This record gives sequence, C-alpha cells and structure tokens, in this order.
Amino acid sequence: QDDIREIFANRTHNRPETDTRPLALVVMTTEDWNTAFEYNSIKKLMEHHRVLYFEADKDTEFEHAMRHVIESGEQVSVMVIGGHASQKALAFGAGDPARVGYDADDDQAYLDMTDRDLLADELHRAVADQGHIVIKGCSTGLGREGAENIANLVAEMAPQAHVYAPTVP
Repeated sequence: QDDIREIFANRTHNRPETDTRPLALVVMTTEDWNTAFEYNSIKKLMEHHRVLYFEADKDTEFEHAMRHVIESGEQVSVMVIGGHASQKALAFGAGDPARVGYDADDDQAYLDMTDRDLLADELHRAVADQGHIVIKGCSTGLGREGAENIANLVAEMAPQAHVYAPTVP
C-alpha cells in the first residue's frame, strides 16, 4: 500500500526536499496478453529512485510521460519502457507484434521506427547524461548495434544514455 501511495504522490506532488533519490520513469504497455509485465522490479527500483509510473496505449502518451519529467525541471537517471515487442515495434496499445504482426495503420499504438520525429526531442531532454534506458520488450535489440531495431532508434534519440534491450524473445 505504501508503494502505491508513493507512486501516486510522485505523479501529483512536487519532490519533497528531503527526498534526494534520483528520478526514474517507468512507462508500461496497457496490453499484456500473457501477464509478462505483472512481475517487475518497480519495488526494487523505488529503494534508490523516486519512480514516476505511467501506462501508455499510444506513442503520444509515452511522449506525455516524458514531457511530465521535462516540465518538472528534472531528468531521469533510469527509464524503463515496457511492452510486447518485435525487432522494430514495441506495442503500447496493440497486440504483440511478434504474435499478431505490426499494424502500420495503427502506428500510434507502437513505439516504432516512424517515431523519431515525434519523440527525439523529449527523449533526449528527459534522460540525464549517462542515464540508463531499459527496454523490456522481446527482440528490441535484435541484430545489436548497426541493425534497424527499437534499441538503436532509442539510442539515436538519446545518445547521452546507455540503452539495454533483449536480443531474443
């Protein structure tokens, strides 16, 4: 219960002067067909970070979460982005692209290769120098460096950060 109260307070109140923990932003999908995201490390992250938690079903809601950080005058040292995914798309409000395919007609429901113009400025401004971005979505790092994948897209938009993503399902 205290964890939920703290997460709520982090979204609705300014940082208490006595809380010196660095900021973390967690943005998770609203669609979780196999409950993969029910088990997470948010509680552990809260031990050393002040966590802002958002759920997104569109890329514009991910953008809104980053704007929330920027408007607070802070930057995150850790960002976690979670959703069912494939190499080139992470689903916020759509079915798992690895299972049902990517629906280009509903590209707002994904963090995908078309989002550079929409998200680059906010992602760069929201993450601190030497910050860490963890992408919790299968195969988003497939092909590793040099490949066209979500991890490299995020790394291009936030070159000051370290990006971590799985290379397999």
